[in-house]
Amino acid sequence: MFIMRTLAYSWISSAFLVSSLPACGRAAELPSARQASAGKPDNAGIRFNSRKRSSGWVKFDLYSKSRIMFPVVVNGRTVTAMLDSGASSTVLDKSFSEGLGLTTVDHLIGEAVGGKTDYSTVKGVSLQLGRMRWNGEAVAIDLSFVSQRVGRPLPILLGGELFRKLVVDIDFARHRIAFRDPADFVAPASAYSAPLTPAGDNQSITVSVEGRPANLVLDLGNPGNLILSPHFWARPGFMGTRKTSTGISGGAGGTREQRVTMVGLVTIGKSDFHEIPAQLWDVDSQVGTQDPSSDGNIGIGILRRFHLIVDFPHHRVLLAPPIDHGTPFTIDHSGLRLKSSPAGKVVVYVAAASPAAKAGLIPGDVIASVNGVRQTLTTNDEWRFGPIPGRIKLHLLSGRDIVMELARYF
Repeated sequence: MFIMRTLAYSWISSAFLVSSLPACGRAAELPSARQASAGKPDNAGIRFNSRKRSSGWVKFDLYSKSRIMFPVVVNGRTVTAMLDSGASSTVLDKSFSEGLGLTTVDHLIGEAVGGKTDYSTVKGVSLQLGRMRWNGEAVAIDLSFVSQRVGRPLPILLGGELFRKLVVDIDFARHRIAFRDPADFVAPASAYSAPLTPAGDNQSITVSVEGRPANLVLDLGNPGNLILSPHFWARPGFMGTRKTSTGISGGAGGTREQRVTMVGLVTIGKSDFHEIPAQLWDVDSQVGTQDPSSDGNIGIGILRRFHLIVDFPHHRVLLAPPIDHGTPFTIDHSGLRLKSSPAGKVVVYVAAASPAAKAGLIPGDVIASVNGVRQTLTTNDEWRFGPIPGRIKLHLLSGRDIVMELARYF
């Protein structure tokens, strides 16, 4: 639902997520999660050109191992879309929407994580995805900020309506996705069915975090693992002497600092996962739901370890094999947040008490080479997640040479 709400942008490490937050001003009345899932599933606006009542399998790219991106046709134009179950509405980039000549019915101001941002409601959106077509309304907002964080153009984010109306079948092992009619869908016998409960405009799953139940919003737009709200981490016994550091999150209006920590064990259904980096948010409402009972947000870093079938119309998520229990979670051992530039990697943020802080790096430094390898717009920064102990030699554009010892700092 996009009533009195807007989209917020934040990132963990060098990533970002999209979720819903309270907004200023009025907004378009799109169907809420509760309305769409009460009684018979609401698939108004959805058409299939197949008797199987499905889009059919569509190949997707798991960009940066954390974002589901695939081709769609929007009002006759083929573009790449990103999937985001945490977005309360399908979102078009403002410039892309204007280029399509879509009708704008509102000009609004919303409150994002980093500050206020403009958005509007647009009508006449037509989307073709495989053998499925959807016609309806969307929200237009300047996504250039998000595109910059991702590193590629983002003309459209698919969320909201499609999750409320359809079963979204995501086969991570084969990099394929299908959108199915909930009225005809039959769950595979091998899948574990976990119940979902309404959480604002989204739905949440109950998992175990170090033996404590946690009610977490299901968010495929979150490229990280876990966000925990004060409703969870401020309870007696959780923080104790837990080691933490800092990270950044933010939005169209700027950035803010948040804490990060390591969670020893998360159990989902019958599956255990160990040593998971997590972010500790300072304000409940910024986790992506207006539901005060929410304990946080679970992202794609964990969800992609299943063959995931998201069934919002029937308030469940199906966790099917294959299940990846063995691959360790990616852990940053540098404390750096970087941005690509033609001159090298620009230091955006340095975490407290991290190896980067101890090495004397500061925001604004430009890393020209890493272990003798020149840094460009296309070189990755996976060295930040290297094995520990590890020694990295950095040459800065200023001419200074730095040796940084990679280590666990939270």
